[in-house]
Amino acid sequence: MLIQKNYSVKKILHLFLSLTFFSSFAQSEFTLGMMEHVYQSSYINMTAKPSHKVSIGLPGMSSVYAGFAFTGLKVEDLYKVLPNGETRWDVANIKSKLTSNTMVFGSASTDIFHFRLKARNTFLSFHIRSVFSSYLGLPSALGLAITGENVDVNNKPKNWDLAGLSADVTHYNEYAFGLSTTLKKFSYGFRVKFLQGLSNISTESNNPSINFNDQFHVRGGGYIRANISSPTDTTNSVPTGYNEKDYFTNFDNKGFATDLSLAYKFNQKLTFALSVNDIGFISWSTNGRTEEINANVSFTGIKSIDPLLSGQNIDSLKYKLDFNAVRGKIDSYSKFLIPNLYFIAKYDITPRWSVSATMFAQKYHAIRLGISAGTQLKLGNLLSLAGNIKYQYTAVNLGFGFVFKPGPFQIYVATDNIPLSIQSFKDEDTGSFAGLAPLSTNQFNIRTGINLVFGKERVPQAQPVSY
Repeated sequence: MLIQKNYSVKKILHLFLSLTFFSSFAQSEFTLGMMEHVYQSSYINMTAKPSHKVSIGLPGMSSVYAGFAFTGLKVEDLYKVLPNGETRWDVANIKSKLTSNTMVFGSASTDIFHFRLKARNTFLSFHIRSVFSSYLGLPSALGLAITGENVDVNNKPKNWDLAGLSADVTHYNEYAFGLSTTLKKFSYGFRVKFLQGLSNISTESNNPSINFNDQFHVRGGGYIRANISSPTDTTNSVPTGYNEKDYFTNFDNKGFATDLSLAYKFNQKLTFALSVNDIGFISWSTNGRTEEINANVSFTGIKSIDPLLSGQNIDSLKYKLDFNAVRGKIDSYSKFLIPNLYFIAKYDITPRWSVSATMFAQKYHAIRLGISAGTQLKLGNLLSLAGNIKYQYTAVNLGFGFVFKPGPFQIYVATDNIPLSIQSFKDEDTGSFAGLAPLSTNQFNIRTGINLVFGKERVPQAQPVSY
């Protein structure tokens, strides 16, 4: 069919930018991996050696985690303050910072229950937790589309390649059995997870693009398809309602995954560990449906829509859109989880003081890397501290964590961002100096909770520092 409409471009773009930034949440946790006496550190490394024989996590108190990461932009890149004090979206700056692999990452999780027990040289564990994860891919051409830039410096038409535009949003519960043990210099750990899928939205596309024949005439095409499994069925003329009890007790979307860890004790002080987590999939069938758009675009517009966003009188963009929108049911579809890899090197200076280095890798359209270096110090039986510095997504951040243990309660907090990033500043009197800049961060995460621990392992008395 043929549709011709006038849209308020300012409103559409402002809404899009708001949803893009504030819908994000992150994936890597460097500080948590250093706190091996906390059960949740096994989410990073199954071979971590806890300091207690028994650990129990109860609903609502054991662990809550949330975070976000924007690989291309910082908070301060999103807006500008005009001389009159008014704040506006900095569209030109947003466009310049978008790369071909810009991603908005995210996850949030809460532990429902866990139990870990040491039997001789082996740790056995079981846990239930609820996980939400989101990935949004933003192609660099999106910046051109936002500003309406369709010619280069030589006045030749540009093409907008939107192939990197993608989304993967998942909510699931995991039920996991784990085992870790030590044999001579090697430690092995694995976890088998049954996944209860709750809802999912994932997209696939066939190279959507927009091509300019000249500065003002545009043609484009391609298709974008979304597979959706949700608690409500919207394919009927009357959508089904949402029932919270049915949502959380639905086991029709089944999946399986595993975590694998291997550690090698090079000598009494140096240990190397490698972990690969979330290797698995979920098969989705509840209210499965597809939303697919095959489009051919043609419009006559203006060279740039910057005037629209800067408050000038032009308020709409006229265009014609010839498209075929298909909505239908789908029996089932499968979606793989996005695995992550950690490599950790740890050096024990004394039994209570250690330093470590960690590398993180994950692939979603492109390989994402992060590195950190940190230290952990145990101050008696009551308090343990951890701190690190990391480089990830073009930003340097400081991380901090602590464990406070009054009696059987193990109270902990871990974050990779304090939440300030380190930035270089210039001052006329003192010259250049490094400082903390809260608006220069492009990522933040935090995990906190209270575990119950019993049966403390014997820790050797502190030894003189030796190298």
